[in-house]
Amino acid sequence: MISLFIYILSLIIFIPFIIANECRDLTLVHLSSLRIGGSLNLFELNYTSLITVHSASF
Repeated sequence: MISLFIYILSLIIFIPFIIANECRDLTLVHLSSLRIGGSLNLFELNYTSLITVHSASF
């Protein structure tokens, strides 16, 4: 139970940093080709893959 709480807490703390890093890298590399729809799809993709990785490692 305690480990589950720590796991959820770490997700809440770390996911915004990971997403911010991803977005920063994307804007640096793909600045010209970024569109709102494309970045939203990419964001969803990154978010779901993050959750998959975290749940797999848990």
